[in-house]
Amino acid sequence: MATSFEERVKDREYVNWLKAGQGFRTLRSGLTIFLKRSTNKLHEELVKNTTGAKISCHEKKFSKQCGDSCKCWAIEIENMMALQEEDKPKKLNAIWSNCDHTKWSLEEGGPWEVAKCYMNPGQQKTNTGPESTDISGMNLIANCNYIELKTDKNKIKVKEIRNHRNDVMHSCELTLTDEKLKKVFTDMETLVGDEAIADYKDADKALYELKKVKHLHC
Repeated sequence: MATSFEERVKDREYVNWLKAGQGFRTLRSGLTIFLKRSTNKLHEELVKNTTGAKISCHEKKFSKQCGDSCKCWAIEIENMMALQEEDKPKKLNAIWSNCDHTKWSLEEGGPWEVAKCYMNPGQQKTNTGPESTDISGMNLIANCNYIELKTDKNKIKVKEIRNHRNDVMHSCELTLTDEKLKKVFTDMETLVGDEAIADYKDADKALYELKKVKHLHC
């Protein structure tokens, strides 16, 4: 017999699981301004590196059949990819299927279509900016070597939080131990507290909300 919701919310580890989910939503909102400004700066750099090449392409997806302007942009996007591992020279692969490559060179919409190349596969057309992405938008920080944090090791925190999110979302019983919850929130607070992010008003608000959710008694 299924446990009633009234009984379930008395389960501390289920409440922990709910807190983690709210924490991920809060973290996303706390990264919004940082991601928006970072993608704009990245786009400005790519425009400079491509000497302002304008894309005029009728291919539905980026491929070898695309023209020189598309390929020029693709090369520069790949040049900004992070290494798979710090001690190995091989870079991560850009995910061309995530984006509309015909918009890369546009000032309006272009920065985020470029950003989606650095995210995990499966990004939707409705993902048009930091406000409409899920926490996978963090992958931009980890996978693009142009975007810097004040503390280098906090890029590792991005990967750890991504793993936390996967563990939480794939929990069969929708539970989370106290120890794991503490680790999840500590890593999120560390990331949003990085000096490159913390000065933005949405990050400051998110840090406050994260601490409040973590200590909330249900």
